[in-house]
Amino acid sequence: MIQLQVIGNLGKDAETKTINGRNYLSFSVCHTDRYLDNQGQKQSKSTWVDCLKSDENGKLAQYLTKGTKVFVSGKPQAGAYSLQDGTPKASLSLMVNSLELLSRQEESQKSQQPEAQQYQHPVTGKTYTPQPPLQNNQDIDPLPF
Repeated sequence: MIQLQVIGNLGKDAETKTINGRNYLSFSVCHTDRYLDNQGQKQSKSTWVDCLKSDENGKLAQYLTKGTKVFVSGKPQAGAYSLQDGTPKASLSLMVNSLELLSRQEESQKSQQPEAQQYQHPVTGKTYTPQPPLQNNQDIDPLPF
């Protein structure tokens, strides 16, 4: 069995498709590797994975919006195609059997807002950013990492 696991961000909102009478979601996940090259320069390389996920009840699309971080796993398929100028290209697609949302929609919106005001502690001199109060433990991550 071949299994591919990807953590990345959605490039655009998921689209609903009907194939052979069944509902599916189509979306693309981008994973970017950042590294230093031999000269010590920062480099990055992005890999796009086209995903197809069964969506029987039709309610999953509202959570899969552009910028949402997800973990997907499933059966991979590689393909090849040519651009109009004849340049060969490769594609990577995934039939998703497992999907986890790693960021909530409001977290994506918070990251797009300007940073919160920082304050300096009057005694220690350290700067800090006040955090909003927890409401119903919804902001507590149950995982220790």
